[in-house]
Amino acid sequence: MVKNKNKSPLKLAGVFLVLVGGIVCFLFFQIHFRYHFLFIGQNQLFIPDTVSLSAYFRHPAWLACMAGEWAQQFYCYDYGGPAVLTVSLLIFGLLIASAIHKALENAGAAISGWVALAAAVAVTAVEARLFLYENSTLATLYAFGGGLLFWLAFRRLTAAIVCKTISAHIFYALMCAFSAFLCWWCFGYGALAFLLLELLTSIILRRVPSGVLMTVLIALCTGGMLCGHYRMEAAKVLLYPGLGKWVDAEKARGVEALLTYDIEYARGNYRDIINLYEHSGNAKIPEMSFYYSASAARLGILPDKLLNMKKPFLGTFIHLDSKSNLFTIAMAGELYYLIGDMTYAERAFMHANNFSPTKRCARYIKRLAETALISGDYDAAEKYLTLLRKSFIYRKWADDHTPECFSDDVRREIEYKRAFQNKVHEVRIGDNCHTILCGLLDSNKGNTIALDYLLCTDIIANQKGMFLRDYKKYGPRDAALYKRIVK
Repeated sequence: MVKNKNKSPLKLAGVFLVLVGGIVCFLFFQIHFRYHFLFIGQNQLFIPDTVSLSAYFRHPAWLACMAGEWAQQFYCYDYGGPAVLTVSLLIFGLLIASAIHKALENAGAAISGWVALAAAVAVTAVEARLFLYENSTLATLYAFGGGLLFWLAFRRLTAAIVCKTISAHIFYALMCAFSAFLCWWCFGYGALAFLLLELLTSIILRRVPSGVLMTVLIALCTGGMLCGHYRMEAAKVLLYPGLGKWVDAEKARGVEALLTYDIEYARGNYRDIINLYEHSGNAKIPEMSFYYSASAARLGILPDKLLNMKKPFLGTFIHLDSKSNLFTIAMAGELYYLIGDMTYAERAFMHANNFSPTKRCARYIKRLAETALISGDYDAAEKYLTLLRKSFIYRKWADDHTPECFSDDVRREIEYKRAFQNKVHEVRIGDNCHTILCGLLDSNKGNTIALDYLLCTDIIANQKGMFLRDYKKYGPRDAALYKRIVK
């Protein structure tokens, strides 16, 4: 009876923290950082086939990475990211509490229980804070949790071993070293948590940490071979898949604001972007202006909205080079796709896919499939559609974009874009947007989006003479801004 009374407050505290912590965690990330998860979800493509799964064995922590990317595929849903993270953090907290309680079990049930609970809350809170980084992955959390789970299993398996003889010590040390190596192979840096818990247990039991020492000795002897096998630096091999990144909260909120524009544009919510931009005050960056301009162009109101931007940024002066980041490359691709030049759009999306964290980004693979379909290259389109069709999340999208069974919306979009392709027979060098836009308009003067971008770019560049020449050659456009300038 005394034992139950001692455990009752601890159990109540644990249940309370799980319920309240889970609700708070879910609501916090859903309300303040949900676009972080949508961004991560679209920057990967989990394909459960033999070739794709075997690629995980090219680096340590294959199980943590595989499980993390499998769970992250559900980030693409509105509530999926915060829900998956909340459940993962709660399980992680339970593993922390169980591991600490097991390590301190000889120090007394009450003491070990409260210490385990406090440690679980503190470590879980730190891990949750790391997910404010826009490129954080569940693999880092699962690697840590996997190490804890591995140690708990190891302790259960070796509970009957009594280290009173030299042979028993050696046997235990070898088992510990083998288990630590297996843990590192499956969960990467989670093996460090395994060894720290084993060290803590040895200190409490007042015995030589033979298992830890044996593991360190073997690691020093084989470390060079492992680095050569995985072609990584020693620190990266040891800490794979990474400990996470601590970012400033204010910076994280700024990134969330940018990702809001990026994701909503990808979803086709153009009016929402215009309303958001016009009611967001003065704290605007060029990337936000880009998506605002692109949304206005999609709706055919770019000339009228140009005056709403203090520092217009259309993206027409973007030049891709080795210093371009993922956002810049992706914006260039979206611009070329919007104005109708599939050749340059394909180039940009190919680069963006290679620059994405996993080099297999669902969003850019979808765009590559669309550019191939518009260009009429069905063989290339089928290559991308096959990848998407193998995934659980994008199977329906791939089926709707299969040439033999286009949906009505897909057919209309492809036929609309196909009419605006560049048909000028010349070799184009560089990405001078004025030349690209003129080529599109020479191919089809009905491409009003390309015309709006051409004339608005002339205005931003303060090239009135060029504007008048382009307006006379490709215009007129019934827009109030153009009429005022022409007069």
